[in-house]
Amino acid sequence: MRTVVPSATLLRSPDSVAARSAAPAARDVMGPPRPSCNRTARWITRAHALGLALAGALFAACDAGPLAVQADRGVVTRASGVEKAAISGTIQFLGVAPPGRSLVTSSGRCHNWDAPVTTTFTGDVAGVVTFFEQQHGPCDFSDLVASGPFEGHVTWNGRSGTIAGQWTTNCDADSSQPLGLSCDGTTNARGSGGLEGVQFHFKWGPGWYPFAYTGTAFSR
Repeated sequence: MRTVVPSATLLRSPDSVAARSAAPAARDVMGPPRPSCNRTARWITRAHALGLALAGALFAACDAGPLAVQADRGVVTRASGVEKAAISGTIQFLGVAPPGRSLVTSSGRCHNWDAPVTTTFTGDVAGVVTFFEQQHGPCDFSDLVASGPFEGHVTWNGRSGTIAGQWTTNCDADSSQPLGLSCDGTTNARGSGGLEGVQFHFKWGPGWYPFAYTGTAFSR
């Protein structure tokens, strides 16, 4: 994968994923000529499972097993009262639900909003995290841009709590990957509960599930 869409500024994440706008359940299809139903269904089926995601067909793609991640675990540096610890691990796909809203334009672009994609983080940060994906790209699935809020309950450094924040990814065509796309992205999270005062910056990809992640945990 090449360049990631500009991500949310580190440590700048919404206080709650609940802030995401409610969207109608029905899918809108706009403008002549009416897109092929088969093409639309195929794109939505594939796109729903993105991201850090995408549909029942992905389960086979996710059976490849975890990727080995080489990183110096437990490395901690201190500056101005803030401790920085290196983190690494993998992100596995668990499942996806229908998006809150879908739209196919007459120009052949497909859009999904609020598509919940559930993943499992393993490694230094471990737990179940749900991404609410806003997905945009050509209906032929030749590339894809996605972003949105997320939340989950994870454990880091013996502490358990909730994390929430924003993520973004940019995907390009790559025939070597299971769905023909290679994605990488960034995720910025703020902890609460047992992780109050901890903030995380993740980088993951390129490739496809299971994604390898690396990054930094900041704590006081």
